[in-house]
Amino acid sequence: MANKIFDKELEDTLHQAEVESKFVAYITSLFHYNSINFDKKIRKLNKRYSLILDDNDKETYYPVSSMTDDISSFLTLEDQISDSNLYCKFMELTKREREILNFSIYFELSDTKIAKLLEISQQSISKTKKHALRKLRDSFTERSN
Repeated sequence: MANKIFDKELEDTLHQAEVESKFVAYITSLFHYNSINFDKKIRKLNKRYSLILDDNDKETYYPVSSMTDDISSFLTLEDQISDSNLYCKFMELTKREREILNFSIYFELSDTKIAKLLEISQQSISKTKKHALRKLRDSFTERSN
């Protein structure tokens, strides 16, 4: 009888150890596959919603105050004009027109970049530049006639 009780206890203990072993294996595989799925999900989200910087990797954006204040320290378009009549007509342009022509012609910036720099619309830059160039062109056509 004692032998049967011992066999029963041994069988119960082995069964309990087997159940615990299977449970630990199940939990281990559960963690393993859930971590794989989690990594897939994160990679998918990162790929779908990747962080994209808006066109600032090729150039540095300078605030208006620093760029416009420092423009006098650079050579400007007016320093490059050798014709005295053209220089006089260029100096008759408004400060804004001269500034836009400097950025456009001397620094070779696009109208969009100038607009961002001066914090005004691209349309305003285009119109101002066109108006300033028309003034200069008209002064030459008057002089030649």
